[in-house]
Amino acid sequence: METLLRELFIIALLSTVVIYACNKVKIPSIVGFLITGALFGPYALGLVNDRHTVDVLSEIGVVFLLFSIGMELSISELIRLRKPVFVGGSGQVLLTIAAFACLEYFFRGTTPGQAVFVGFLMALSSTAIVLKLFQQHAPMDSPAGRISLAILIYQDLIIVPMMLAIPLLAGTSEMDAFALAKAGGRYDPLPVDQALAYVMEILPAFSYLHTRGLLYCDFKPDNLMHVEDSVKLIDMGGVRRIDDDDSVIFGTVGFQAPEVPTQGCSVASDIYTIGRTLLICCEEVKQYQTTYATSLPPQEELAVLARFDSVYRLIAKACAPAPADRFASVEELRDQMLGVLREVAGAIRGSAATTATPSALFEPPTVITDAFTWKQLPRLRPDPADPALVMLSSLRPVSDPREHLRQLLSAPTKTLEVKLALCLAAIEAGAADVLTATIEDILTKDPWEWRAAWMEGLAALNTGAWSKAQSCFNAVMGQVPGELAPKFALAVACEMGGESAIAEQLYQICVLTDAAYAPGAAFGLARIRAKRRNPAGELADPRSVLAALDLVPTTSGGWSQSRRLAAAYLTHSGKALADLDRAMTAVRSAGAPLEERLRLELEIFRKALPLSTGATQRAARRLKVPTIGGVPATKAAVRHQIESILRQEAGLETDTAQRVRLIDEANALRKWTVL
Repeated sequence: METLLRELFIIALLSTVVIYACNKVKIPSIVGFLITGALFGPYALGLVNDRHTVDVLSEIGVVFLLFSIGMELSISELIRLRKPVFVGGSGQVLLTIAAFACLEYFFRGTTPGQAVFVGFLMALSSTAIVLKLFQQHAPMDSPAGRISLAILIYQDLIIVPMMLAIPLLAGTSEMDAFALAKAGGRYDPLPVDQALAYVMEILPAFSYLHTRGLLYCDFKPDNLMHVEDSVKLIDMGGVRRIDDDDSVIFGTVGFQAPEVPTQGCSVASDIYTIGRTLLICCEEVKQYQTTYATSLPPQEELAVLARFDSVYRLIAKACAPAPADRFASVEELRDQMLGVLREVAGAIRGSAATTATPSALFEPPTVITDAFTWKQLPRLRPDPADPALVMLSSLRPVSDPREHLRQLLSAPTKTLEVKLALCLAAIEAGAADVLTATIEDILTKDPWEWRAAWMEGLAALNTGAWSKAQSCFNAVMGQVPGELAPKFALAVACEMGGESAIAEQLYQICVLTDAAYAPGAAFGLARIRAKRRNPAGELADPRSVLAALDLVPTTSGGWSQSRRLAAAYLTHSGKALADLDRAMTAVRSAGAPLEERLRLELEIFRKALPLSTGATQRAARRLKVPTIGGVPATKAAVRHQIESILRQEAGLETDTAQRVRLIDEANALRKWTVL
């Protein structure tokens, strides 16, 4: 009541000043009232900031307006003026709409729907202003006054069908799209990549509202409007100031954050509504407004999200029960959503990524060969705003890890970047006590600092504590679901810990999403698949191993080793001459040093010798005998090639005894002649 009286007093005071000023400059007072409302209302200077009070007073004003119209025009007079009302009113409205729609469409290039909407706006007048002007300057019972009043009445009536037509002009909301997509009563949500793209498209609007000190409050799929090639955020009726603790809160069950009834709205509650909207856009949740109104169903119950784990993790963090567990800002949510969208797009595409996208949190991995250590995992990007960053970069390089640890321990300030560098140094130096104390210090100051869990995971990898490493990297994945680095690290920990199925799935995600992760992930896939053997001890599926090695990009430093490994697998597991021919192609494209290339070629031709035919060279051409690297697969040709390789190896050998052995072996293969 006190707030209402204060607002009424301010409105009355402003009205008095406005009427006096308008009389002085001889303009209609109603125009002054409109300007005053725009300047001093909730969305400008905010002298009157209780939106609920403004709504109530405006409704009272509409009642008085209708009363004044009724005073000016009786029912019998309205019947007598039915021709000016319906003929003149419809003519004015339709002609105005057509004129301005044509101007918008042909000269400004707007869409037909937008052009007609502008025509709607231009076709309507303010009944209050026109009536006031007629009362001041012309009698209402004059012919011009009666016709004008008739047209105003028609405009007031036509507003209702105009408002009903606006959604058809604008496009379809996401819920409308779902309704149109229902077939036989079956709910048909959007494809996951489209749902992510649509929701991500409106995040800048949320960011803008938050920077202006406003909250949207009641976001849901109905407020997403798809207009041609863009997505719009509509219906600003629930918007309120962040510091507004008095006005009515608008919300929808199933989308509103659980803390809103007791704690009010916040940036975190807006993020919650975004997460819930994304959930409903891409998945059917039958009880999302009852059983799961403030929680998520188990992932295994969701057919779509069971396939895309990162999407579920993104929604779970955005919709965490505690506001502090959610994303800190819409910008942070957008960064992670973009990473998740890339992952989903890669999975749908199904082929290895050919481009790499820099991460704001991690540097690219340095794994380019089959060999691996924990140091090759992606490093955390330093925070450029950290005041100790210059000091860290100026530290004297040392080869002894313990000396580096001593340098960091003596640092004058212990910012977060210093503590993270201290963790890395402690891992390298084996100082478990320093590592534990530093991580505890980080978490004491910020319990939500996921970088501490990352450091714990690296330390666990270094010591072979695979289960702990898996737990740490899994926790990091939950905090930054759009980043590939924790997925790659978890894949390594699972591979080392014997969780091959999970590791293979995570490596596959890395290969499909980002080319920077492709070499290390492809080698990981090959290692896992090469461990699968049949009862005879042979590779269970050689083709899958080779397919993994083929995922290494040709521009990568690991390409050469991938070809050598492919040649080795083909040589030892191949059962046909075609496999050995592929092995030879892989060897020659690997760019290996001459000694290694000769060794690999020698293995291939020795494996080919028992598979070769005894046909002569002429018969081989006639019978179209297969070739191995261009060499016909005949015993004579293969023996000659082995002899040639042995002599080349002998020419490169520096040990005399070894050279003699190679020459003797080559001579044993030479065909005997008379001379």
